[in-house]
Amino acid sequence: QARFISGSSGGGGFNSQGGVLGWTRQFTPTLTVSASGGLTFVEPAKKVQTLANLSLDWNYSTATKVNLQYSRAILPSFFLAGLPLLSQTISAGVTHSFSNNLRLSARANYAKSESIPTPLMAFTSYGGALLATYTLSRTYSLNASYSYYTYDNKFLATEYGFDRHQVSLTLRAEWN
Repeated sequence: QARFISGSSGGGGFNSQGGVLGWTRQFTPTLTVSASGGLTFVEPAKKVQTLANLSLDWNYSTATKVNLQYSRAILPSFFLAGLPLLSQTISAGVTHSFSNNLRLSARANYAKSESIPTPLMAFTSYGGALLATYTLSRTYSLNASYSYYTYDNKFLATEYGFDRHQVSLTLRAEWN
């Protein structure tokens, strides 16, 4: 059960009640699939919605790992009005270790969310990210990343969007 109550802006709120069952299976030493699904009843929409998660993890080699994911969920909107959003997300990622010290990861995402029961607001985003990690010692590592995402939003008759480029360089210290 989840309950979302909007703040002083008075944009509504909603309740949801439901359940999810999950399953994980390792088909081979290199391939694992996880899935879950269920139903939730959303008020005040008074509709039953399906929930789902699917994940495939493939260890292509000792150096390369691939991950594919799909998710369908009911989430609260924190933008303008407290409405329930039907959110669907697809993502894919790959990580390759070139050596014990150097690892490169890439990830791509697509997400679409729409308010229910009526499509008053909708959000779409897509893009990807690259991350390089270089281990300097047992304690220190250096991360360099770049990401690009496009966001398209719609609220009633108003539509707007923007692109986001982000670059970061991080020195990380971890004591074990």
